[in-house]
Amino acid sequence: MNRRKSLSRVQTSIFFLSMALIAYEILLIKIFTIQYWHHFAYLIISIALLGFGASGTFIFIFRRALKKRPLSVIYYVPVLFLFSIWFNVYLSSIIAFNPLMMAWRTGEIVNFSLLCLTMFIPFFLGALAIGTGFTVFTEDIHSIYFSNLTGSGLGALIILLAIFHLGPYEMILIISLITVIATLPACVTRIRKLVSFVVMCTVIISYFAFLYETPIVINDFKDLSQAEKLKGATREVQMFGPLGSVAVVDSPAYHYLPDLSLNCPDPLPGQKGLFLDGNTVGAINRFSGSIDSLGFMDCRTVALPYKLLKNPRVLIIGGGGGTEILNARYHGAEDISVVEINRDIIRLVRDRYSGFSGDIYNEDRRDVFVEDGRGYLERTNELYDLIQINLPGSMGTVSAGVYSLNENYIF
Repeated sequence: MNRRKSLSRVQTSIFFLSMALIAYEILLIKIFTIQYWHHFAYLIISIALLGFGASGTFIFIFRRALKKRPLSVIYYVPVLFLFSIWFNVYLSSIIAFNPLMMAWRTGEIVNFSLLCLTMFIPFFLGALAIGTGFTVFTEDIHSIYFSNLTGSGLGALIILLAIFHLGPYEMILIISLITVIATLPACVTRIRKLVSFVVMCTVIISYFAFLYETPIVINDFKDLSQAEKLKGATREVQMFGPLGSVAVVDSPAYHYLPDLSLNCPDPLPGQKGLFLDGNTVGAINRFSGSIDSLGFMDCRTVALPYKLLKNPRVLIIGGGGGTEILNARYHGAEDISVVEINRDIIRLVRDRYSGFSGDIYNEDRRDVFVEDGRGYLERTNELYDLIQINLPGSMGTVSAGVYSLNENYIF
């Protein structure tokens, strides 16, 4: 009977801990993409696997000690897991790791190693608790495995749904509370119940004291950080969604039109920088509705195809802030269709910046499709005279070769 009861307690704890563990891994991938660059986010998966592998070695060496007090392990390890998550949040805000300088600065390698070590600890601890359950209840390993897989599946579902509505630190709070719940089945003494209650209160207070409405610290060498150093720069918008963090920066010194001729005689309009995960994805241009104010569009490289076509039907893949929509309008496009996968960007330009941008996404004869460009091209029967595919990011990022490490099927 006692064994059955212990098994039930361990199963419940592992269910919630597995839920928190996979949710944290997915969230960490999103956070690392925003703070640094997308290809560094893949490192999280390797570190998670390393933590699981190291925990197996640890369990093999100390299995006798772990078998003696399994409920203590199931209780204290999730508590340590929770503290390691919050320590990672703190450390990521104070370590100024610059991956672009790793080849020249030894200090960057040290910072990078420290980040990897701190990210390794939560996965080691989480896997240690799960592995202990497997080790102690070998005859009921199928039951433990069921709890592990079910919890992981539910945790992945919860975090993927939460991304649509919550910010990263709000999800840290949810993961922390799930971890506290994972300790409750092993609360067999009053002291443990009190500790779990104090930990839960501390997590909630810490969230509202330090993380509530706090933006993620972004690498100083990303486009967003550089733009915010311009004179009079202010971050007007910060939105976190399933496709990343969208930000808008306003500054009288900000201009972004990388293919503009240096000999262009026409002035540029006022612009607001548009960023996704800290990388430039274009700009929102001030547009009053007067086509004559867009004379600078004739001094761009992408004006060439319009010189070869008369009143073309145009498809723009990657509408972004609307620069290419204005370009097509200026050059007399008969019909303009726009495909933009990020709904948050469309919502910003349509709603908050509709007056500033001339309401370009809501004009007549404008078809806007919120989906992947490749998917739209595969399903549509429409024919276009010109299909324009925007760059996947800022000119600086592209020229630096960052995107050579990432596939882009639209090409």
